[in-house]
Amino acid sequence: MLGFTSLLALVFGVVIALICVALYRDLRKGPMMLRDLRGTELIEKAVLYGAVKHGEEFYFVVKEKKDKGEADESKPSA
Repeated sequence: MLGFTSLLALVFGVVIALICVALYRDLRKGPMMLRDLRGTELIEKAVLYGAVKHGEEFYFVVKEKKDKGEADESKPSA
């Protein structure tokens, strides 16, 4: 027969396990994980596109994207 202390320890263990599951599920939906998943997806698509369009010999160039409303600094303004 389980003693009172053993029964409370069992309940405590179940509660801790449920808290761990909830924390895991919450962290999987966090912004950092979503960015990581999106980045992986984009890189996979880019590699596939590069391999189809350019064959095995291609490389990536990473640069900042300019907004549509932002003026290009290299062009003189009139």
